[in-house]
Order: sequence, then C-alpha cells, then structure tokens
Amino acid sequence: PKVKEGLLEMVRCTKQGGKVCFSGWGSKEETHAFSVFPKAIKRCGLYRTWYVAQSVARKDLLESAGMSLPPSRKQNRSGRKHRGTTCLAPNYFCPAKRIASSQSYLHSMMAEAGLDNIHVTMVTNVLQLDSAESYWDRFVLASPNLKRFVESCLSPEEVVHLKDAVCEIVMEESSGHCAEDGVTLKASAYIAIGTKRLV
Repeated sequence: PKVKEGLLEMVRCTKQGGKVCFSGWGSKEETHAFSVFPKAIKRCGLYRTWYVAQSVARKDLLESAGMSLPPSRKQNRSGRKHRGTTCLAPNYFCPAKRIASSQSYLHSMMAEAGLDNIHVTMVTNVLQLDSAESYWDRFVLASPNLKRFVESCLSPEEVVHLKDAVCEIVMEESSGHCAEDGVTLKASAYIAIGTKRLV
C-alpha cells in the first residue's frame, strides 16, 4: 500500500483549515494479538506456502482488474527469474504487507503532507479470551483469508500442527493470567489528527 501517497490525496481533498485523521497499528511488540498467526506459520515451517498463496492470490486479483505486477527482480543463481508455483489460494483477497507505525512516524508523515497542529494519541485495547484455543476459532476460522488458507492450502496434519503452535504462542504472548481467567492479548494503535494549512 502507498500510505504516503494516500495521505497526500486525503490532504488534497480537504478544505483549508479542515481536519485530517489517520491511524496505524503499533509495532509487533505493541500488537501481540496480531502477531500470533505469523509466528505460528514460521514455527511450523509453512512460511513458504503462506507467501506463495498470498503472492498468487494478489497476482490473480490484479489481473482480473486489468492490472499487473511489476516484473520480478528476484533471480536464481543461473540468472533466470524465479518462477512461481501453482495457485494455492482463491483470488478474492489481496493481502498487503502489514505496516507498523509509531507516534514519531505518524507525526513526521503528517507534517510532510502539509498539516499543522498535529496530535498523535496511542490507544491500547485488551483482548480477553476464554482459552488459547478460542483464539484459533476467532482469528483463524472466523477470518475469510486465514480460513481459506487453512482449508485450501494445508494438509490435515499441517492444520493440527499449526493449531497447536497457535495455542502455544497465545499462551506465551498472554499477560500471564491463570487458566481459569483465560488469556489476554494487547493490541495498540496510534491515531493522528492534523489541520490543513491556510494558504
């Protein structure tokens, strides 16, 4: 995603003296609730499968919209471009790389976009779950993208392995509550507000 370009367009469409609001999730250390699945993917050795599934899905979606990806710069040792594998996931979603933010980053970006009176506020939410397994039900099985990946791209054995890893990481990332209290995971975001300068 072209974040800076998008912000500049927001500013362009705002009248002078108007307000522009922009938000972004915090770093991986500040968003434990969203780091579980990526960590589980890597722990199970499924990152390559996940990466190819996203890449192929994104390529198919862009082609269906009459767009195309830029030529790949990755080459193997023989100098030939790396060839993709067969499609592993449906093409109805277009995953984007997660972009972490911070107070200084958002403030700097909004200032560069021509905004004044900038205020950046951190907001933290605590996710309370009955158990580690309920994370799997809520974030994996309830997410169309993750659910389709699990159902279409993994073997039954890989699904079991991935679920076990997710539950283990949830317990590691939780705030240390007792089992009867369930588990808690924190996620922080930053909200930035600025005013378009008067010309």
